[in-house]
Amino acid sequence: MSTTLLTDPRGIRYQLLDADTVPGMTSVLSESFSRYEPPALAAGLSVADVGVLVTIFVPKALTEGLTIVATEPSGQVVGTMLNEDFGTPPPEELHRAPAAFAPIGAMLEDLDNQYRAAHRVRPGSHLHLFMLAVASTQGGRGVAQTLVRLSLEEAVRRRYTTGVTEATGRVSQRVFGKLGFRAIYTAPYADVTYQGRRVFASIAEAHGGAVLMERVFETDSGAV
Repeated sequence: MSTTLLTDPRGIRYQLLDADTVPGMTSVLSESFSRYEPPALAAGLSVADVGVLVTIFVPKALTEGLTIVATEPSGQVVGTMLNEDFGTPPPEELHRAPAAFAPIGAMLEDLDNQYRAAHRVRPGSHLHLFMLAVASTQGGRGVAQTLVRLSLEEAVRRRYTTGVTEATGRVSQRVFGKLGFRAIYTAPYADVTYQGRRVFASIAEAHGGAVLMERVFETDSGAV
């Protein structure tokens, strides 16, 4: 049985990911990332590529129970915040990620390694807010902010102390910034190279760079 965290006045239901909502989550992420996510556009990720990447993370997401989806009254998934425990190993099948994802993965890994070198990360300590997407029909209605907020509340409930994310565009950086995240490390798109190529040069002016952002939770009060 799925776990409902919130139902808003419009009937949008926010719940923990379960097997029934996996297809809808995969569809929303695949469509959104391939059409709007700056590094995905620069690297040429297709809808199918993003679908493969999401599928790789699904077993971990279901096991850890940290991912949240938003569904309409009809049951259609219209948004998701794909989360994972930052202190547990990545999916074993990550080597199957599409080739087009390689420069993005390398850039994110570099940001993550900088963070891990300066912070103690262990299982149950850090929530990784990995992939955020909202259907175009729900844009500007607060769904993204609600998905992030509920993710943080669930993390606090489970005694996580910190949230981290790699915000890769101006929109996601604003969303996380409004919810108390601060920039820790930045990978400027104009400077990032992969196999000798500046893969993300085309998005440097519009989006600046990928930013690893952090929020430390107020665990004493339980507030986020």
